[in-house]
Amino acid sequence: ANIIVRPDLYASDRLTIVEASFLMVEGVLQNQDGVTSIKAERVSKLPGLPDSAAIDSHDFH
Repeated sequence: ANIIVRPDLYASDRLTIVEASFLMVEGVLQNQDGVTSIKAERVSKLPGLPDSAAIDSHDFH
């Protein structure tokens, strides 16, 4: 799924969008030409999760 973020929402919540490892996105679910998207109305850091994902990188060569 894709998230569509309007420029004004991005401007007001830029730090959350850029810095949070996990986001809660509230908005309208859309399905167009087989592509599912959420047109974001609100974004916030997902509560109860760490600030960063502590996952080691995996090299699948």
